[in-house]
Amino acid sequence: MIKAKDILTIKKEHEKYKKLLENETDILNRLKYGRIFREYEDKLMDIELQLLNIELGLFRDIELHKNIFIDRYIKNIPVERLVDKYRISRTKIYKVINKAKDLFESKRYSNSLIL
Repeated sequence: MIKAKDILTIKKEHEKYKKLLENETDILNRLKYGRIFREYEDKLMDIELQLLNIELGLFRDIELHKNIFIDRYIKNIPVERLVDKYRISRTKIYKVINKAKDLFESKRYSNSLIL
């Protein structure tokens, strides 16, 4: 399971190893970078699956929760800009982010998807 705070580092590492893999000529380093790159691709797919937890855990305002979570944790937009973008109060933004983060990191829904 991937934590919400680790999403940006995973994206950065994925891009880093993608560039290293494209520019490497040594076969051993290509194999090493290829393995690490595939691991980060798997983690990105896990992030996409965990985003479904937000949809499965809510019955109202699904898109709002998902969009705010993506803007905050994946696109790294500050809360002040989210207040202006969605035109809701800062406390409501934090409530939505916390609820979406709890659902994103919950194991209850992700285990049912794997089976």
